[in-house]
Amino acid sequence: MFRYHPDLLAAPVPRYTSYPTAAQFTDAVGAEALEERLDRLPQDAGISLYLHIPYCHDICWYCGCNTGAATRPRRLATYVDALEQEIALVASRLGGRRRVTHIAFGGGSPNSLPLVDWVRLNHQLLLCFDTSDAVLSVEIDPRRLDRAWIDAMGQIGVSRVNLGVQTLAPHVQQAIGRVQPVEMVEAAVEGLRRAHIDVGFDLMYGLPGQSEVDLIETLETSIRLAPSRIALFGYAHM
Repeated sequence: MFRYHPDLLAAPVPRYTSYPTAAQFTDAVGAEALEERLDRLPQDAGISLYLHIPYCHDICWYCGCNTGAATRPRRLATYVDALEQEIALVASRLGGRRRVTHIAFGGGSPNSLPLVDWVRLNHQLLLCFDTSDAVLSVEIDPRRLDRAWIDAMGQIGVSRVNLGVQTLAPHVQQAIGRVQPVEMVEAAVEGLRRAHIDVGFDLMYGLPGQSEVDLIETLETSIRLAPSRIALFGYAHM
C-alpha cells in the first residue's frame, strides 16, 4: 500500500515538528521583523493562526518540550490575559478583521486551561478576526477531556482534535508517567465523534520499556478505533 524508503528512514533528522526548528531560533529575529512581515501581508490573503498553550496538568516524564505544570491558576490566568492582548494587537496591526482560514490550538495541552478561559480566547478571535470559514483544530490530552470540553468544542465549531495517545501499553505508560487506559481513549473517541469532531492520534515509538510487540499492539488497537490520521513520532531522550 505504501512504498518503503529505508534510505530515508536511516537519515538523521531533527526531532522537532516545527519549522524552522528550535536550533535555528536566534535573537536576530524580533519584534521589528515580525511587524515588517505583518505589514507586507496582502490585504486579501487568508491567514492561519496558531495559539500555543505551554502548560500541562501532568508533565510526561519523557517530555523535552518547554512546558510548565498547570497547577498555579494565577499563572494560567496571566498567560491567557497576555494572549488575549496579543490577538488584539496582531489584528490591529493587520488593519482589522482579516479573514482566517485555519486556527490551531497546541501546546502543551490546550485543555490544561480552565474551559472558560479557552472559550474566552475563541471569543476574542471572533471579535478580532473574520473566523466564519476557519477550520479549527485542537490538541487534547485525553486524561483531561470531559463532556463539558467536548460539548464546548462542538458548539464553537472545532473541526478536528488530535489526541495525545502516545502508547496503549500499560507498562510503558507507567514508565513515562502518562497513564491513560485504552477505555479512556475509546470514550474520548466516541464522545468526539458524537459531537461530529474528526479525531487523530499522536503516537510514539522507541519509548522507555517499549518493545516492538508493544508498538504493534498499540498500532492495531489504534487502527481498530479508526482515527482519520495517525502521527507516529520517534522518541528522543532529552
